[in-house]
Amino acid sequence: MKKYIILLTILMISLLTGCKSKDNENNEYATSLSKSQKIEISVADSPDVYLIDEKKDIEAFIKKITADKWELKELPEEAELAREYIFYQSDTVKLMDRTNNKDEVKEAAKIITYKDLPYIKFTMNELEFSFLISEETAQYLNTLGN
Repeated sequence: MKKYIILLTILMISLLTGCKSKDNENNEYATSLSKSQKIEISVADSPDVYLIDEKKDIEAFIKKITADKWELKELPEEAELAREYIFYQSDTVKLMDRTNNKDEVKEAAKIITYKDLPYIKFTMNELEFSFLISEETAQYLNTLGN
C-alpha cells in the first residue's frame, strides 16, 4: 500500500509541474507577442514609422517570425542596426481600478534587427536576449516597412 501512495504522489507531482523546454520558452514569446494591439516599425536612417495594427496582420507577422526556432546566441560586435519593432499591449485591467484606460497601450516588447546578420535583440520585461534567427526570418524582418 505504501508503494502505491509513493507512486501516486510522484505521478501527481510530475503531472502538476510538467516539463519546460527551450521550445516552450520561445513559444511563450510568440504567445505574448500575439497579444499586441499594434507594432511600430522604425527603419534605421529614416524618420518614418510604419504601423501594423490589424489583429490578422499581427497574427500573420508573429507566425512569420517563427519564434519557436530562435536560438539564443551572442550578438556579433560588428552588428549594425537595421530596424526596430516595438510591440504595444493594453495594460492589465486591475480589479477596482477605475483610472485604467482600456484604449491606452504600453510598450510590451522590442525586437531590433541588424543589417546583413541573421540576429535579433529581443527585449521584454526589462530582460534582453540575443537570438540567431533563420536567414528567411531575417530577410522578412529587414524588408518590412519599405
